[in-house]
Amino acid sequence: MRKKIKYTISILIILCLTSSLLSGWPLINLYNDFLSTKFLNSIENITLPKNSKIINSYKQFGVLNGNGNHCDCEITVIIESDMHVKEFEKYANSLSLDAPFSSIGKRYSEIYHFKKQQLFRINSGNIIELKHNTKHSGYSVKESSEFHLENSQYSALRNIIENTSQKNNKNYFIITAFDQTFTGISMKDFRCN
Repeated sequence: MRKKIKYTISILIILCLTSSLLSGWPLINLYNDFLSTKFLNSIENITLPKNSKIINSYKQFGVLNGNGNHCDCEITVIIESDMHVKEFEKYANSLSLDAPFSSIGKRYSEIYHFKKQQLFRINSGNIIELKHNTKHSGYSVKESSEFHLENSQYSALRNIIENTSQKNNKNYFIITAFDQTFTGISMKDFRCN
């Protein structure tokens, strides 16, 4: 009986490893989820200024932007704070994150401010409201042709904003960061194809 159990377990392990190498499931998916969680933890564990706290977060992994020659890992946190926009931007510029795949993710990608249901991009001390751009099917700001937010990314931000209770006497900021993998075992994840 023991021999049959060992034999069955050995077969299951071989099938699981073969499945992971061929389709990326389940081990490689779990590995990428672990790296994504580690990335999110690196931003959730940052030292925050006085009277500030992280109140919501999420992570995503897969082909989030562009075509299927890479895989994206995106993390987002919402911070409730007494800071003003310029103070927050200065604070965010000092952050360093533990990127799982490349040096791209060592800094934040974008920072935002929101009041009620309005979302603003923070850039060089200015807050600029995001507007829907039907020409490029996404969200952008009039003053910059370099900034574009995909509909799916905007929807994810809107969803987290709608699920965050807001106090009148606080400011709310969003930090997003992303990293990408182009090669290696992480690309065997079915979410990368």
